[in-house]
Amino acid sequence: MRSIAQVGNCDYLVDWIFTQSGAMRVEVGLTGIDAPKAVGNAGAQRGGNGQRFAAPVAAELVAPFHSHHFNFRLDLDIDGQNNSFVLGQLKQRPAPGPRKSIWTLTERAIESESEGQLDHGHDRWKVVNDSRRNALGERVGYVLQSHSNVEPLLDPADYRRAGFIGHNLWITAFDADERYAAGDAPNQHPGAPGLPQYVRNNQSLVNRDIVLWLTVGHHHVTQAEDWPVLSGEKLSFELKPSNFFDRNPAVDLRRAPFEVPR
Repeated sequence: MRSIAQVGNCDYLVDWIFTQSGAMRVEVGLTGIDAPKAVGNAGAQRGGNGQRFAAPVAAELVAPFHSHHFNFRLDLDIDGQNNSFVLGQLKQRPAPGPRKSIWTLTERAIESESEGQLDHGHDRWKVVNDSRRNALGERVGYVLQSHSNVEPLLDPADYRRAGFIGHNLWITAFDADERYAAGDAPNQHPGAPGLPQYVRNNQSLVNRDIVLWLTVGHHHVTQAEDWPVLSGEKLSFELKPSNFFDRNPAVDLRRAPFEVPR
């Protein structure tokens, strides 16, 4: 399922791909025309100590470096609305014998919105339903895997009206009025709208209808090949079943007609 938006000089493609293994993959494609700046014969723009903030893309033109941030509001209901968010941490542990180490998974529930402001490391992000189990007795859930996390390369004062980019993932209790990560009218807002406001009441996230707000992004270091049209960049994340099924649901798919011997 594809949508395409033209925003200023950029084109954004968002594809939702529903796989037969039960996973949902989202791919963001971005292209368009860089916003150039005329520089005469000065060439690439430099700050102090030779630090560049733009690149030459044509004669007497440079394209400034910039960032793209995309936020997705994921209102998950995993086998119902009583869900919890589980943070899994992979840690090295000592082991006896000839092998000196192993790694283990430690899981804990994120209990409140003040805890639910996360940045991606080696953590495992999962939404579970504590009251539903698969045939092996495991809680049904879905894992969120993000492949395009970036941190803001700005002072927080410079993105007050887009505070959602301060963390890769925010978790909130569902509220029908909370629809946009930057609030309803961020350009006219005098403060810090959106997610920083939503989490101020610090609601519980255990066995609740919860919403994940995931931000993916791209820091665009411009170069000559981006002019006059940028070749497509691709960002992605995936929601994958985790003990939601009793086995791999794709192992016995019907074979395509061209695969069936005649």
